[in-house]
Amino acid sequence: LTRDMDVTAYPVCDATARAQMPTLDVCVVSSDRGPPSMAVLGDSHAYRFFIGVAALDKGRNWLLLETNAGPPLSGVEMFNSDGTSLTRSTADAVRHLNRQDSVTTVVLAFFGTEYLSAPDGRLSSRLFAATDTASLFAAGLDRTVTELEARGKRVIVLLDNPRLPFDPRDCLPRPLGLKAAKNCALPREDAVKEQGQLRRIVEQLAKAH
Repeated sequence: LTRDMDVTAYPVCDATARAQMPTLDVCVVSSDRGPPSMAVLGDSHAYRFFIGVAALDKGRNWLLLETNAGPPLSGVEMFNSDGTSLTRSTADAVRHLNRQDSVTTVVLAFFGTEYLSAPDGRLSSRLFAATDTASLFAAGLDRTVTELEARGKRVIVLLDNPRLPFDPRDCLPRPLGLKAAKNCALPREDAVKEQGQLRRIVEQLAKAH
């Protein structure tokens, strides 16, 4: 569904920016009228957020820096099953953002609960002594925020929408007399429980910054 929301209608970043971030999957701006003041960094959930905010916030220029399946972790490597680094572009993206004086706010958007469910060993770091997934994820996210704040950026960590155990389209009235699904509710406590580990990490991050 995310990829059905196409960003090809938006201007791509200039050649200099693309050269500075060669492993980034998507680099676009919401407008080619002036430099961006807002940025979104993350995975396909950042892509999805950009689509909505670019359509609604016409008064500001937004920059999207997206890596497929790549959380915005600095100083931490997360590997795909084939050995490809999913965090390979974060360092380049953070350096690029810190060179952009026009960018005052950076939104970090990512599928946090999915990454935190990864088994220990998929994340590694030469900077942090921790070896478990949750500790490394928290350390990498903290380092990203710290590096951006050091250059005066305001950083927003976006908590994701709850993951629904059903397809919302099945809950809509259907043609030809087909009945809509009845089990179309997710108890709040279930959603909060699934996001519990991520929420605790973000709460600690907010206290530290």
